[in-house]
Amino acid sequence: MSSRAALALPLLLQSPPGQQSQVYADLVALLESEGDDGAADAAEFQAKAQEVWRQHNVEQLITIDAPASSATDTNGNSKPNAAAVAAVVLSEHGVFSWKGQERFRDPRSKTSFVVDHYDLKASDPQPYKPNVHAEPLREAIEADVAKYVFDRYETGIASVFVQSLPRPEPVKEPVKAADPIAQEANPKDAVEEGGEEVDGKDEADSEVKTAEGEDVQQDTEENVAEGEDKEGPKDTAAEGEDSEMENRGEEGQAEASAGEDATAAPATDSETKEKEDAVMAEREDEEEKDEEASGPSKLFIHIVANKIKLSNYWSGRWRATYTFDPSSPSSLDSTLALQVHYFEDGNVQLHGLRPTSTTLSLPTSAADPFDAKSAPEVAKAIASAIEKHEEAYQKTLFATCNDLGERAFKALRKTLPITRQKVDWDKVLNYKLGSELSR
Repeated sequence: MSSRAALALPLLLQSPPGQQSQVYADLVALLESEGDDGAADAAEFQAKAQEVWRQHNVEQLITIDAPASSATDTNGNSKPNAAAVAAVVLSEHGVFSWKGQERFRDPRSKTSFVVDHYDLKASDPQPYKPNVHAEPLREAIEADVAKYVFDRYETGIASVFVQSLPRPEPVKEPVKAADPIAQEANPKDAVEEGGEEVDGKDEADSEVKTAEGEDVQQDTEENVAEGEDKEGPKDTAAEGEDSEMENRGEEGQAEASAGEDATAAPATDSETKEKEDAVMAEREDEEEKDEEASGPSKLFIHIVANKIKLSNYWSGRWRATYTFDPSSPSSLDSTLALQVHYFEDGNVQLHGLRPTSTTLSLPTSAADPFDAKSAPEVAKAIASAIEKHEEAYQKTLFATCNDLGERAFKALRKTLPITRQKVDWDKVLNYKLGSELSR
């Protein structure tokens, strides 16, 4: 990558709220102004910008209108989902890969979609299976936090995501090694432990013996035939007895064959069922690959509020992320971020970032936060903790801004002269002339 394109890409991540497209257009124009080399740099910059757009949108918790998912009725016709189109936060905790494609979740409507990060458009809505173990608590938290956001932020959006934790691997028992001394002492056990190889040897010996038996039987039949040739044809009764014996033998073989087929049939059905179960399990794994259906998980709460007034030369964005870990339910990890841009006759930006944790007091009755019965109480406690935490930070922020205007900016100004009067710069030449005359 060229040096100019490499320098321009990080500037996209610093785009002020609501001005990403303007920054992108200005950077492309600057690169193209360098002639032929600039055109190549601009083309390389545009090719790499898609990845940077994705990083920017996820870090800044950009909101997007999620499309409604579609389903098919009994006739196979597509019909829209009843869930209304609503804004959802683009979060790293809502990303998953399905069939080699990156998709984002909308937990409210239980749909996933593909995002065009430049145009901020969602497409290809598909339903997904949520975490049934954590879904009651997630819905309760989202409902209470949404009420708080609606009361405090004019353009606020709240989204709650569930991120399943990796399951612990089962402990495998160590395989016991065969004892050669015990095998020598008990050859019968050695034969049983030999498995297929020993059985195969037995089968081979059996086949050899059977072949030898057939040879002996064939020799006997030949001798009998020679005897019959010498003695002459047998009587009719003897021939009848032989015919009856042959019939009995054929019936016995038919019964034995039928018995073998009857014995083998259940095994064949069992193998077929196992294969079908394996195929179904593989399909379910593919369908549920986007999210574990149950198990341990964390909840991530995102609150975003944008205030953009470019016609008045300012814009701002409030971001808040809270993490609820059931393994430590007494605290709520949080990250508060603020970005404000004012560019009337200048360019001033305010960036605020405060990662911290707040105390969370859950009711004593909520022994299991994921229990559907205790979920409403846990959600109210989390929403109340978020409200107190943000109110305290905003008061501190207002006090800091007031101090900045009253003290910090005034400290940058030059003090008044000895006369304690402001200098009239329109009459500065008169001041100089008067000082020369006074000499």
